[in-house]
Amino acid sequence: MIERVYYELERAAEMLKTDSATLLHAAGMGQVTLCVNIYGRACGLEMDRLHDAEVPALEQGEEMPDGVFEIFDDAARFLEEYPDEDHELSEAGKLDHRGWWHVSFDPPVPIRATDIVLMKSELARLKTQREKAGATERQPDRTHVSDWLALLNQASRKWWANADRCDPTTHPAKSDVVAWLVDGGMNESLAKHAATIIRPAWGHVGRKPGV
Repeated sequence: MIERVYYELERAAEMLKTDSATLLHAAGMGQVTLCVNIYGRACGLEMDRLHDAEVPALEQGEEMPDGVFEIFDDAARFLEEYPDEDHELSEAGKLDHRGWWHVSFDPPVPIRATDIVLMKSELARLKTQREKAGATERQPDRTHVSDWLALLNQASRKWWANADRCDPTTHPAKSDVVAWLVDGGMNESLAKHAATIIRPAWGHVGRKPGV
């Protein structure tokens, strides 16, 4: 018997008795893990493995098939706000039998909300959560979120929430973000990866203008 590994966003939302915008919003808040299916598209990518020592709490779930990658908070927030526009995906995550990978796309891959999928394990988790809540509607809780992921979400809000995408002078320096994450308990190697992960696709890279 053939079983699905993932479901398109609209179908997953229907099965959870919600809508795709709600799932994208929850993903942008770090409450739901969403993926993107770009199988068959020609793209250049570089995979940098984060070893278990650097990522003490790997997300549990089935392996992601070829062409399927986990999207980060900034991509989910963009797609929630602009569902009919392309998001230039430059970074993503990948979980396979070898561990967790940080993936960089060069050039960025254009994606839309219609490319988003929900892994079967994540769908099952959300359905179980909903059943436990009974008839009371509520947002997915954060019990599945590791301490490191919570720290990344906090860093994203602290350093990028008030940044103007059109004004690079409002964008934080990576060194400042890394230092803040190190103060939060990360080692420097993991903090550098994390600072890159939370930087929005529109975030300025390199020396700020006028500096």
